[in-house]
Amino acid sequence: MLLGDRVVAAGRVSLLPWDDVVRWGAGVFETIGCQDGAPFLLEEHRRRMAGAVAGLGWGEVEPPGRAAVVRLLWRAKLEDGPAAVRLIAHPWGWRVRVVGWAERYRVPMGLRRRGARLHPVTWPAGPLSGIKSTSYLGYRTALAAARKAGADAALLVEPNGTIRETDHANLFVRIGGEVFTPPAPGRCLPGVLRAWCLEVLPGLGWPAREQDLDLDTISRWDEAWLTSSLAGVVPVEAVADRTLAGSQECFRKLVARGVPAPGGYATR
Repeated sequence: MLLGDRVVAAGRVSLLPWDDVVRWGAGVFETIGCQDGAPFLLEEHRRRMAGAVAGLGWGEVEPPGRAAVVRLLWRAKLEDGPAAVRLIAHPWGWRVRVVGWAERYRVPMGLRRRGARLHPVTWPAGPLSGIKSTSYLGYRTALAAARKAGADAALLVEPNGTIRETDHANLFVRIGGEVFTPPAPGRCLPGVLRAWCLEVLPGLGWPAREQDLDLDTISRWDEAWLTSSLAGVVPVEAVADRTLAGSQECFRKLVARGVPAPGGYATR
């Protein structure tokens, strides 16, 4: 495991039941996609973690750098193929401690190929909506409801029908020649791969901007996709009982551009 910037034996890292991170979920985390022993968008993940820690008033933290992450992957024998590095920062006495580990990641090739089915779940935004917090029970509860309905993910919506994100990913929607994503941090997490899409889409010929989206606009969606650091860019096949029959133009252009996420893409 990683302890700060050092790789240590997992047995040397422990949490007591009364630690705040266990009792209250008082931590922030980052999930970093890796391929062949190298992390994707590591500096962006480090900046987001440091910003979340500062925003919560915990002080300053220096998340592990590239050398430590690469060393962890090597020690875990994950220098080949897709992998995930998971970091958690949490209060530890008078300072903030960062622990992390690496594990093999199974790339969702089937989901990337067929697209995700989303089930709307009412779950309003709160004060932690813009922070990747370890207080994750709400998202897991929403995902359980979606899977019970036969969907792949929960599409989180406000009580008035305004769309936020899914339980694990950001959402992009193309309507005609424009691309929209719900505003962060008010509606959703400012995802690292979300930021990458916002940066590269104009260069691919698609103006992209933050804007509120409502469930009643689904009939106008020509295309939609999800973004997350591990799953990468995943097309949306359907929302509730409405199938999206778009051409996946943006999705294909993003894939051709080279998505910084583990594994490859087998598009239909």
